[in-house]
Amino acid sequence: MTYVTLDDMSLDIIILSVLRGGPVHGYELKRRVQRPTLTPLSNNSLYPALRRFEEAGAVVKRVETIEGRPPRNVFAMTERGRELFRDLIATLPADDAGKDEEFL
Repeated sequence: MTYVTLDDMSLDIIILSVLRGGPVHGYELKRRVQRPTLTPLSNNSLYPALRRFEEAGAVVKRVETIEGRPPRNVFAMTERGRELFRDLIATLPADDAGKDEEFL
């Protein structure tokens, strides 16, 4: 089995790609980001990226409360996030885009 090391750009692209599908809570987002890469993803990588996206206006966070359960953060992409996603894809180096592991 091949494991892919994620660089910051690849991680950003994958996070935004998942969020393009609609709002998702942090644990589910982490699970979906890990799946295509088979690389364990720590909260120390995911949540700083989400904070950066929030500060840039690319992602919004809301707290969802469910009776009997702890509140959880749900993240959603904004129009700025869609623009950022397109920009990142457009600037993905050709060498990386040509590698199946990196592109996925």
